Amino acid sequence: ATISASDAAEAEMAGRAAVHYALEGQTGQMVTLLRQDEDEYACTTGLTPLRDVAGKVRTLPNEYFRPSDSMPSQAFIEYCTPLIGAKLPRFERIQ
Repeated sequence: ATISASDAAEAEMAGRAAVHYALEGQTGQMVTLLRQDEDEYACTTGLTPLRDVAGKVRTLPNEYFRPSDSMPSQAFIEYCTPLIGAKLPRFERIQ
């Protein structure tokens, strides 16, 4: 399996936060990753009530797709590159 360094670090951070919150008696909530508004990619953890996320779908914003062909836009590439940790492959449409 392939996993990026940021995925591995964030999975551990979320797990540690979950244990911390559980030991504090926090229940009925989910650990979230909160992306920081900084030049270099960083995130922290938070909590959100399960009722706000369970059974719900959150879609990517339209700005992440080029209107001409629904392929990933530059905004999407800038958003996800720090998460992947490497340059993205070239996207092609299969016809």
